[in-house]
Amino acid sequence: MTSITVVMKAKIMAAMAKYETSLSFANLKSDLGDEMEGDFAVEVRPNLFYWINASESFVKALGELIADQTLKVKAVSPLIYAIDGLTLQLPIAKRLRKYQKPHWLPVVFDLDQRNAA
Repeated sequence: MTSITVVMKAKIMAAMAKYETSLSFANLKSDLGDEMEGDFAVEVRPNLFYWINASESFVKALGELIADQTLKVKAVSPLIYAIDGLTLQLPIAKRLRKYQKPHWLPVVFDLDQRNAA
């Protein structure tokens, strides 16, 4: 794990603490701004994305927080993102599976209570 990833993980967790509720990519974009942007994507299955145009450090940090069960992922209605004015211009995925063309699965993040301090 690089120091950049450690810093990004801390920033993601600070945003989680700030909102005290489910955290969306719109919330993260609001807090992290350009630090979150890049040429990488959070792809969970072939052509199934949680988010695109993300930085490498953001994708790695988020992946580690999910893998170590600090954060859990919950699918939500795209209206959650529409209300915040930040959606992806991709078809909405109906379920977690492989797609032939790129699809977006809107999600939020919660603290995994099994591992909360």
